[in-house]
Amino acid sequence: MAVAYERDIWCDDCAELIKRQLDKDCGIEEDDIGGDDSGEYLCLSYCDDDMESDCPEHCAAGEDCVNYEVLSDGRKIGYFFRNSLTPDGIEYVRKSKGVVAKLWKEYYRSIYG
Repeated sequence: MAVAYERDIWCDDCAELIKRQLDKDCGIEEDDIGGDDSGEYLCLSYCDDDMESDCPEHCAAGEDCVNYEVLSDGRKIGYFFRNSLTPDGIEYVRKSKGVVAKLWKEYYRSIYG
């Protein structure tokens, strides 16, 4: 699942770190919420598991993502959500170049041909 926060998309584990920081900033101790929060953060919203987009989506934490992906050249990027693409998104991937485009093309080729 993905979480939207401050106009970006974050993987679940990075979103959990954001929630902990928000709690800390508000002075909420884990004991105050019984170790289990309700997940009701006004600034966080959960995205559909199969969000459709005009481009491939990655966790906004980038190379600092808890679940980072390692590209063939050794660089780290945010978790790749492997989201569905709109027709514009398919065209975007087809025209893309570079190491990250290789990752996208390998994945989407099996789905969109």
